Amino acid sequence: MKVVVGVTGASGAPYALALLRNLDPVHVELVISEDGKKVIEHEADVPVTAFEELADATYANDDLGAPPASGSHRFDAMVVIPCSMGTLGKIAWGISDNLITRAAAVCLKERRKLILVPRETPLAASHIENMLRLVLREGGQVGVCGTCMDARGITDAELTGDCHRSTLNELADWALQADRIAVF
Repeated sequence: MKVVVGVTGASGAPYALALLRNLDPVHVELVISEDGKKVIEHEADVPVTAFEELADATYANDDLGAPPASGSHRFDAMVVIPCSMGTLGKIAWGISDNLITRAAAVCLKERRKLILVPRETPLAASHIENMLRLVLREGGQVGVCGTCMDARGITDAELTGDCHRSTLNELADWALQADRIAVF
């Protein structure tokens, strides 16, 4: 199994680190945006190099010639954790201007697993519209971050439709087993 992990500039770098640790021994290809590196420096108790050491390969986000940018490069899933709302919007609207958004576009066109883990709250209407665009268009599932729910006093009863409380272990399992998923 081969998984591409993208780390963007949204809050939640410790979640990315935990996921990278949970994916061991899966082959991981890592892309960290420049803003992602800044967030890691601010939030994580380890340097960016500690993230990179957990990956089998790392690529610069501005390298659109890197293997994950091509549909002919075989990988099974991609997780963008944390996923900034800017990145989610670009993915929802097909804007592939960096390696993270291009690899996500590859997932969508090749019908590969794509898991997005945005951490933004409260959400603007445009954020919700972009999430729904992806879910409705791609037939995804919605897992809501349990830690985020607890921090905001949201109960399971307040979730609607196909949404449910999610865990980091479930996220790792989804990355390995499910078809296509967006996690909000």
